[in-house]
Amino acid sequence: MSKPNHRTLITAGCILWCLSLVAEFVGISPYTLIGVIIAPMLLITGIVFWARDYKEKKGHYPRGESLRKNMTTLGGSLSLRPSYLKEKFPEFVTFWFAFFMLMTLIGYLVFSRSDAFKATQAYCEANQDVLKQTGKIKRYGLFVTGSISTDQARLSFSVFGEKGHFEGMAWLENDEGLWKVESVEF
Repeated sequence: MSKPNHRTLITAGCILWCLSLVAEFVGISPYTLIGVIIAPMLLITGIVFWARDYKEKKGHYPRGESLRKNMTTLGGSLSLRPSYLKEKFPEFVTFWFAFFMLMTLIGYLVFSRSDAFKATQAYCEANQDVLKQTGKIKRYGLFVTGSISTDQARLSFSVFGEKGHFEGMAWLENDEGLWKVESVEF
Protein backbone atom coordinates (compact mmCIF):
# COMPACT_ATOMS: atom_id res chain seq x y z
CA MET A 1 0.00 0.00 0.00
CA SER A 2 1.51 3.33 -1.01
CA LYS A 3 1.48 6.26 1.37
CA PRO A 4 -0.51 9.36 0.47
CA ASN A 5 1.18 12.24 -1.31
CA HIS A 6 1.64 15.03 1.22
CA ARG A 7 1.38 17.74 -1.46
CA THR A 8 -2.05 16.48 -2.52
CA LEU A 9 -3.31 16.43 1.07
CA ILE A 10 -1.96 19.90 1.83
CA THR A 11 -3.31 21.39 -1.40
CA ALA A 12 -6.72 19.77 -0.90
CA GLY A 13 -6.88 21.08 2.67
CA CYS A 14 -5.99 24.63 1.61
CA ILE A 15 -8.42 24.66 -1.33
CA LEU A 16 -11.24 23.18 0.76
CA TRP A 17 -10.62 25.79 3.47
CA CYS A 18 -10.82 28.62 0.92
CA LEU A 19 -13.99 27.16 -0.60
CA SER A 20 -15.59 26.85 2.83
CA LEU A 21 -14.82 30.51 3.56
CA VAL A 22 -16.35 31.56 0.27
CA ALA A 23 -19.39 29.35 0.95
CA GLU A 24 -19.83 30.97 4.37
CA PHE A 25 -19.71 34.50 3.04
CA VAL A 26 -21.93 33.73 0.05
CA GLY A 27 -24.43 31.93 2.26
CA ILE A 28 -24.14 28.31 1.10
CA SER A 29 -24.31 27.16 4.68
CA PRO A 30 -24.27 23.36 4.83
CA TYR A 31 -20.91 23.05 3.08
CA THR A 32 -19.11 25.53 5.29
CA LEU A 33 -19.08 23.34 8.38
CA ILE A 34 -17.86 20.33 6.38
CA GLY A 35 -14.96 22.34 4.96
CA VAL A 36 -14.05 23.91 8.28
CA ILE A 37 -13.80 20.45 9.88
CA ILE A 38 -12.21 18.44 7.07
CA ALA A 39 -9.72 21.04 5.74
CA PRO A 40 -7.59 21.27 8.91
CA MET A 41 -7.54 17.48 9.18
CA LEU A 42 -6.26 17.19 5.60
CA LEU A 43 -3.68 19.92 6.18
CA ILE A 44 -2.36 18.40 9.42
CA THR A 45 -2.21 14.92 7.85
CA GLY A 46 -0.30 16.38 4.90
CA ILE A 47 2.15 18.14 7.23
CA VAL A 48 2.75 14.89 9.16
CA PHE A 49 3.47 12.98 5.92
CA TRP A 50 5.70 15.84 4.73
CA ALA A 51 7.71 15.72 7.98
CA ARG A 52 8.09 11.93 7.67
CA ASP A 53 9.24 12.23 4.04
CA TYR A 54 11.67 14.97 5.04
CA LYS A 55 13.18 12.76 7.75
CA GLU A 56 13.49 9.80 5.35
CA LYS A 57 15.33 11.94 2.78
CA LYS A 58 17.53 14.08 5.05
CA GLY A 59 17.84 11.94 8.19
CA HIS A 60 16.23 14.50 10.51
CA TYR A 61 13.03 16.45 10.90
CA PRO A 62 12.90 20.05 9.60
CA ARG A 63 14.89 22.47 11.75
CA GLY A 64 14.19 26.11 12.41
CA GLU A 65 17.84 27.14 12.40
CA SER A 66 17.85 27.86 8.66
CA LEU A 67 15.12 30.41 9.32
CA ARG A 68 17.36 32.37 11.71
CA LYS A 69 20.28 32.21 9.26
CA ASN A 70 18.16 33.74 6.48
CA MET A 71 16.87 36.74 8.41
CA THR A 72 17.83 40.18 7.17
CA THR A 73 16.84 43.79 7.63
CA LEU A 74 14.97 45.26 4.68
CA GLY A 75 13.68 48.82 4.84
CA GLY A 76 14.38 49.04 8.57
CA SER A 77 12.35 45.97 9.55
CA LEU A 78 13.28 42.36 10.14
CA SER A 79 12.46 40.13 7.18
CA LEU A 80 13.45 36.94 5.44
CA ARG A 81 15.73 37.01 2.43
CA PRO A 82 13.68 37.03 -0.80
CA SER A 83 15.67 34.13 -2.25
CA TYR A 84 14.89 32.05 0.86
CA LEU A 85 11.18 32.88 0.61
CA LYS A 86 11.18 31.89 -3.05
CA GLU A 87 12.88 28.58 -2.23
CA LYS A 88 10.58 27.85 0.74
CA PHE A 89 7.37 29.25 -0.75
CA PRO A 90 5.34 26.00 -0.46
CA GLU A 91 6.26 25.63 3.22
CA PHE A 92 5.52 29.31 3.85
CA VAL A 93 2.04 29.05 2.31
CA THR A 94 1.31 25.78 4.13
CA PHE A 95 2.17 27.17 7.53
CA TRP A 96 0.36 30.43 6.77
CA PHE A 97 -2.81 28.41 6.12
CA ALA A 98 -2.22 26.39 9.30
CA PHE A 99 -1.81 29.62 11.30
CA PHE A 100 -4.94 31.13 9.72
CA MET A 101 -6.97 27.99 10.48
CA LEU A 102 -5.77 28.05 14.10
CA MET A 103 -6.64 31.74 14.51
CA THR A 104 -10.09 31.13 13.01
CA LEU A 105 -10.67 28.28 15.45
CA ILE A 106 -9.60 30.44 18.38
CA GLY A 107 -11.84 33.26 17.16
CA TYR A 108 -14.74 30.85 16.84
CA LEU A 109 -14.19 29.49 20.34
CA VAL A 110 -13.77 32.94 21.90
CA PHE A 111 -16.40 35.03 20.14
CA SER A 112 -19.18 32.67 19.09
CA ARG A 113 -19.34 31.03 22.51
CA SER A 114 -19.13 34.26 24.49
CA ASP A 115 -21.89 35.61 26.71
CA ALA A 116 -21.84 38.77 24.59
CA PHE A 117 -22.72 36.82 21.44
CA LYS A 118 -25.38 34.82 23.30
CA ALA A 119 -26.95 38.14 24.33
CA THR A 120 -26.75 39.32 20.72
CA GLN A 121 -28.50 36.16 19.50
CA ALA A 122 -31.28 36.55 22.09
CA TYR A 123 -31.69 40.19 21.09
CA CYS A 124 -31.90 39.39 17.37
CA GLU A 125 -34.41 36.59 17.89
CA ALA A 126 -36.67 38.79 20.04
CA ASN A 127 -36.36 42.13 18.23
CA GLN A 128 -39.20 42.74 15.76
CA ASP A 129 -37.18 45.23 13.66
CA VAL A 130 -34.45 42.63 13.14
CA LEU A 131 -36.97 39.88 12.36
CA LYS A 132 -38.78 42.16 9.92
CA GLN A 133 -35.52 42.57 8.01
CA THR A 134 -34.20 38.98 8.19
CA GLY A 135 -37.35 36.91 8.60
CA LYS A 136 -37.25 34.06 11.09
CA ILE A 137 -33.60 33.36 11.91
CA LYS A 138 -32.53 29.89 10.79
CA ARG A 139 -28.94 29.99 12.03
CA TYR A 140 -25.92 32.17 12.66
CA GLY A 141 -22.71 32.00 10.67
CA LEU A 142 -19.65 30.16 11.92
CA PHE A 143 -17.32 33.15 11.82
CA VAL A 144 -17.91 35.68 14.57
CA THR A 145 -15.27 38.36 15.01
CA GLY A 146 -14.89 41.60 16.90
CA SER A 147 -13.58 42.77 20.22
CA ILE A 148 -14.66 42.07 23.77
CA SER A 149 -13.40 43.92 26.83
CA THR A 150 -14.65 43.90 30.41
CA ASP A 151 -17.22 46.64 29.79
CA GLN A 152 -17.86 46.77 26.02
CA ALA A 153 -18.09 44.47 23.01
CA ARG A 154 -18.35 44.91 19.26
CA LEU A 155 -19.23 41.79 17.29
CA SER A 156 -19.44 41.13 13.57
CA PHE A 157 -21.55 38.11 12.61
CA SER A 158 -23.71 36.52 9.91
CA VAL A 159 -27.39 35.70 10.09
CA PHE A 160 -29.16 33.25 7.82
CA GLY A 161 -32.85 34.07 7.86
CA GLU A 162 -35.93 33.35 5.80
CA LYS A 163 -35.25 36.49 3.75
CA GLY A 164 -31.61 35.71 3.01
CA HIS A 165 -28.08 36.09 4.31
CA PHE A 166 -27.15 39.19 6.33
CA GLU A 167 -23.94 40.54 7.81
CA GLY A 168 -24.53 42.17 11.17
CA MET A 169 -22.64 44.32 13.64
CA ALA A 170 -23.61 44.50 17.32
CA TRP A 171 -22.49 46.90 20.02
CA LEU A 172 -22.91 45.80 23.63
CA GLU A 173 -22.21 47.07 27.13
CA ASN A 174 -21.54 45.01 30.21
CA ASP A 175 -23.82 46.09 33.05
CA GLU A 176 -22.69 44.36 36.26
CA GLY A 177 -21.94 41.07 34.53
CA LEU A 178 -24.87 41.11 32.09
CA TRP A 179 -24.37 41.99 28.45
CA LYS A 180 -26.91 44.46 27.09
CA VAL A 181 -27.20 45.11 23.37
CA GLU A 182 -26.98 48.80 22.56
CA SER A 183 -27.62 48.39 18.83
CA VAL A 184 -27.47 45.95 15.95
CA GLU A 185 -27.04 46.94 12.30
CA PHE A 186 -27.35 44.83 9.15
